[in-house]
Amino acid sequence: MAHALHRSWRPFLAFGLLVLSAVGPVTAQATDAPPLMLRNVHMLEGPTLSPRLDVSILVEEGRIRAIGPADMDGPAGAREIDLEGYWVVPGLIDAHSHLASLDAARRALESGVTTVRTAGVSGFVDVAIRDAVRSGALPGPDILAAGIYVTPRIGDAALGDPRLHRFLSDDVDTEEELRALVALNAEYGADWIKTRGTERAGLPETDPREQVYT
Repeated sequence: MAHALHRSWRPFLAFGLLVLSAVGPVTAQATDAPPLMLRNVHMLEGPTLSPRLDVSILVEEGRIRAIGPADMDGPAGAREIDLEGYWVVPGLIDAHSHLASLDAARRALESGVTTVRTAGVSGFVDVAIRDAVRSGALPGPDILAAGIYVTPRIGDAALGDPRLHRFLSDDVDTEEELRALVALNAEYGADWIKTRGTERAGLPETDPREQVYT
């Protein structure tokens, strides 16, 4: 199936995603891997997006070090993979994700996403997955974790820490409570804070013109 798709989408960049599988998971151990030579790949070179066909790409310590002709010499001990004319694309960024499982982290990487910014999950599971990826315990993209979404009704996320249990039934709606929730996110190592000033759009029961925080 992949081969057939490769032929039908040849003019596009759709299947550079296979390169991700070839390079391997994004982990803290990336610098320990041997050099990697990707042979017979196609790419678009910016800023003119001129196509370059049948090139070789050298990856060392998790970074592209050289791009050259198909017969470009590689360093001793390099792992070589012939990608048979697939196109390569840069790693994609998912700036709004609710990544909350090991399987979701794996799927993100396999679909070409190398950086994810989470936008709220139950508890601090995104922080835990981020740390596991960084330590090399599991494959996944780089994760910018939000921790708990700072909003009046945090729902199941209140199970993430005993200090939040009262918000299973109460709203986060005072300055003191807001400060405490932001501080707790920082304590757990959140990379950024997600909050809002109004109700969300897209649901029949919410009005995006209604202010929730001042």
